[in-house]
Amino acid sequence: MFLIILLIPYKVFAASNVSVVPTKDSVLAGEEFEVSVSLSGVPACAFQLELSFDANKLEYVSGPENSNMVDSTALYTWVDDTGGSNPAKDGAVVTFKFRAKAAGEAAFGIEGMFFDKNGNEITPIYNGAVVTISDTVGADLASARADTRPTSANHKPCRHTSINNENGSRGNRPGF
Repeated sequence: MFLIILLIPYKVFAASNVSVVPTKDSVLAGEEFEVSVSLSGVPACAFQLELSFDANKLEYVSGPENSNMVDSTALYTWVDDTGGSNPAKDGAVVTFKFRAKAAGEAAFGIEGMFFDKNGNEITPIYNGAVVTISDTVGADLASARADTRPTSANHKPCRHTSINNENGSRGNRPGF
């Protein structure tokens, strides 16, 4: 029996995770919040991340200097400049800031490429996240306004119309 050994680059398979971790699970429309990408068991000496998000619900505000935006994806690249003696540590490796735009659930997806100090690709498990966006403040204000309106059938709201007076300047005059 012959034994043939082939030298083929291999992927490192380990219990490693790359996770999206928002600072809040629930935010109000207009509110800013941060989202970190966290590693667990990923001894990466180089990686590129792609953090995707729902641009209809979220606005990208800022990220680290070595990041870039392409459509609704934040790109981030990191390399251990010691040549592998200082791999990425467990925990947050990058943080981005977003602003909530519209009510609903906003999903974040994550993927990338990770390499160990020998150049072998690491294949982690990717864990996205969802942030719930509400416009509760707006709904509360509308409800408060509705509660303070007179209920009399004879009540007619006063409206103001803008008109020009004799000297051409604009002024306000109540109209019925």
